[in-house]
Amino acid sequence: MIVPVSPARVFCVRAFLRAVCFVWCVRACEQVFAGHEDEVTCGMFTSNGRSVVTGSLDGTCRVWNPKDGTCRHQFQGYQWHETGIISMDVHPTQPLVATGALDGSVRISQVRKGKILCVVLVTLSVVVFCVTAAL
Repeated sequence: MIVPVSPARVFCVRAFLRAVCFVWCVRACEQVFAGHEDEVTCGMFTSNGRSVVTGSLDGTCRVWNPKDGTCRHQFQGYQWHETGIISMDVHPTQPLVATGALDGSVRISQVRKGKILCVVLVTLSVVVFCVTAAL
């Protein structure tokens, strides 16, 4: 299993098969992000380390403040995933997140505004197990 770490390599994000995601310092849990309504399947720091993005089987993606654990905003509703999110990646230099879901769709969205930039729908019965952002 790969555990995403902050750009400064001080913190890591770990999603658990519960409705929470933890941010850990090298020695201890620094923050718990609670608010998803189903299991948290993925979580990552943004490239600048100022936000944590999590995905859940509840079909939502949330953007969190890593310092105080508050949810900055949540991606959901019209044009968002209709099934659980099981994979995600953040762009290495831009404020973008790619999410893959059980319905075979991929969404590329702006982290700050929550605006969906691209939707990829697979016509076959496919589950998107991995998405990767690249330069």
